[in-house]
Amino acid sequence: MRPAAVSTTILLILIAIVHILRILFRVEVTAGGTSIPMWVSWVAVLVTGILSFALCRESRHGKSG
Repeated sequence: MRPAAVSTTILLILIAIVHILRILFRVEVTAGGTSIPMWVSWVAVLVTGILSFALCRESRHGKSG
């Protein structure tokens, strides 16, 4: 895997972990006076998880060159 793909995959996994921790510890997040609902973290876990898996798989099995 290329360094950019590795660092991006790690970043996406870390973002997913942070959202999982938010869900587990029920941390309330407010941005600009608006409360961010917990379902947003569920979506973020799914999206970042799928993206990191796809990027990792593509980097390993993608076309060379």
